[in-house]
Amino acid sequence: MSRHAAAYARMFGKGGRRVTISRKVANGQPVTVENVRARIRGATPDEVTGGISTRERRVLILAEDIPADFGLQDNDRILVDGGRLTITNVDRHTHRDGEILLAYDCIASGG
Repeated sequence: MSRHAAAYARMFGKGGRRVTISRKVANGQPVTVENVRARIRGATPDEVTGGISTRERRVLILAEDIPADFGLQDNDRILVDGGRLTITNVDRHTHRDGEILLAYDCIASGG
C-alpha cells in the first residue's frame, strides 16, 4: 500500500462511515457491496454557486473497498442510515496517486 493510499485509509477511518452500494440488475436481484467506507457531506456555498443543488451531497468513497470488476457508476445507490442516495456523477480522476485510484468523488441526491 502506498503512503497516499494509507493516508486515505486513515482519513476514512477517522471521519468516514460504513455504507452499502447497490446496483439494479435488469431482471435480477440487485448487486450489493457492503461495508464500504464513505465520507458524506452537504454542498458548500461555493459549490452551490457553481451549480450543485443544496439537496445534493458530495460523497467520497474509498476505492479499495470497491471490487475492481464492480467499479462505481451513475445510478448506483448508496444505502446509509435507512435512506438511499442515488449517485448522479462519478469522478474517477481527482483522487489518484499516479495510476492508482484512491477514492471516487461522487455527487448523489435523495434522502
